[in-house]
Amino acid sequence: MRGVVDIAINGSYWLGTAFGAAMSILLLDPLLAPVWLGFRLALALGGGLMIGAALVALKLAVAAEGRSLEQIAAPLSMLRSRAHPHSDT
Repeated sequence: MRGVVDIAINGSYWLGTAFGAAMSILLLDPLLAPVWLGFRLALALGGGLMIGAALVALKLAVAAEGRSLEQIAAPLSMLRSRAHPHSDT
């Protein structure tokens, strides 16, 4: 599972970086729009994406307020005992 999460985090970072680079080329091109307008559009786009990401994070967040860790996820000792029921470690 750890490798999948690492790939997801790194992949989303690089996709976001590539998207930002492509959009900066388009938005800051003086032939397409004035520089002052393109700069403001780039800032608005970045801010909108950050707000959208925050809303997604809030929607997918684990409801952990007022709950102990054992109620949210099984302790590691419990997982080990299921995998090896007759071992002491």
